[in-house]
Amino acid sequence: YASNAFVPGVDQMRLVFDHQVSTTWGDVVGNPAIEFRRTGEAAASTEARLTSPAKSDVGIPLADLLSIAGADLDATNAGSDGSGPLFRLSGTHVKINVAYDNMHSTRPFDYETKAFADVSHTTGGVWTSLGPKMVWKADATGTLHQFQRYHYALRVSFVFGGTVGVFDFFTLLINLAVATGMLGVAVTVVDAASEYLVSNFDDQKYDDRNDFMTLEALKEYALEQGILDRYAAKTGMELLDDDVMRAIRERSKKGGVSLAKGKVADETWASERRVQGDLEAGVRASPAKRPVRRGAGDAETAAEKLAREQAEFL
Repeated sequence: YASNAFVPGVDQMRLVFDHQVSTTWGDVVGNPAIEFRRTGEAAASTEARLTSPAKSDVGIPLADLLSIAGADLDATNAGSDGSGPLFRLSGTHVKINVAYDNMHSTRPFDYETKAFADVSHTTGGVWTSLGPKMVWKADATGTLHQFQRYHYALRVSFVFGGTVGVFDFFTLLINLAVATGMLGVAVTVVDAASEYLVSNFDDQKYDDRNDFMTLEALKEYALEQGILDRYAAKTGMELLDDDVMRAIRERSKKGGVSLAKGKVADETWASERRVQGDLEAGVRASPAKRPVRRGAGDAETAAEKLAREQAEFL
């Protein structure tokens, strides 16, 4: 004959355990804080179902552990056809994946080691058995009878892992060296490709003579015209008399005569252009008039004189 026997109050038992983390560099952390949550729940968006504080052993009722895993012993362990025994009869396997971590992305300066436990259980009509066991029992007459027992259990297993780190200056230097080398390789690759895609690439990227001359010319002009002095007086700042500024002042003194000549020539040219413009405007105003031929002894007209002087100037 066959019969079923149940352990009374199994879901009121407590699971009690200690845990610790040891590292290769000698650190040992005993009973860090641990948070239990159902597998699949995002740790950042949901609160932990149960938390055990640090420096104390973990004690959790099996009823709470089953609730976190989403298991109910009085629910049907349904198989593919939708039918099956109760979990209290078939048993179930509660899996606890514990991950230790002291590198928290949301708390960069918090190096406390913490544990996060994801809890799940088997479903789909799976029977959790410890295997058959043969027993002999005597009846009232003393006759022995053989019985085969199958123990279906509430099984709890742990899987440990995680990431625990410590700051190391030598590792930092290695990573910086590798990053610097990779940047150099990237620049070399881009430059090599640009040589084929962009004409005169080297001159455009590395030759800054035009920029340097433009900047020097602007500084020299601002110093000669007193723009820097006026701006310094306006802002209350002191103009720095360094080697660059002294060199510009020396060049300005040496080239003062040529600059003055150039300024006079520019003013003469502008005046002559205005006169020529007036004459051309007068000619356009009277298009019917034709030029009069001048003999060898005739005096030179003003327009002819202006044209000759412009030609000589150029």
